[in-house]
Amino acid sequence: MYEAIVTVDGESIPVQPSYYQLIYSDVSDEQAGRTEDVEMHKSQIGTVTGIDLGWQNLTTSVASLIANLFWPEYVNVKFLDLKAGGYITKRFYSGDITAPLYSAKTGRWESIKFNLRSKKGHVNDESGEL
Repeated sequence: MYEAIVTVDGESIPVQPSYYQLIYSDVSDEQAGRTEDVEMHKSQIGTVTGIDLGWQNLTTSVASLIANLFWPEYVNVKFLDLKAGGYITKRFYSGDITAPLYSAKTGRWESIKFNLRSKKGHVNDESGEL
């Protein structure tokens, strides 16, 4: 059985995310863009890896554990990577953490969500391959 996230700074997460989306964003050089003949010149120089994460229906204690795992400025995350076809570890920073609608009735958060982006991009080699 595959886990989306195995560890964060060497620690296991208490619950796997209910939402996990990998994002590979191209980084283009400053000369990139569309020319007057309407042709796109992408000029890709690398790729940044991103992961959008979300959990649903968590108690405050579990939500707090998850938020605090990803709270440091940078974290090393071992995760399931599509391009690698398995697990790799990268250094990420996280974006804004959102946690809408705490229910006093159930004692749970509707969800917590945030995204991760790799600190360092993956640079193309001379052949243009990533």
